Amino acid sequence: MDEPMAYIGRCPECKHVIFASADTPNNKKELAKDVGDCIKSGLEIERMSFEGVRKATWGHDPQCKYKRR
Repeated sequence: MDEPMAYIGRCPECKHVIFASADTPNNKKELAKDVGDCIKSGLEIERMSFEGVRKATWGHDPQCKYKRR
């Protein structure tokens, strides 16, 4: 069985993950919109496993202009 995947949005400055959404068949339309919004706002997008998302550095640098979604 394939490992579940997700898309994340990472701040290009502090590199913290501030957005994540599961990449599932039921979620394709909403995911595309959310990822598009993240790209428009300047976040770096990456596709990774759920395990990678859990292990990623989540947080927020107080000086970061992006807010966690």
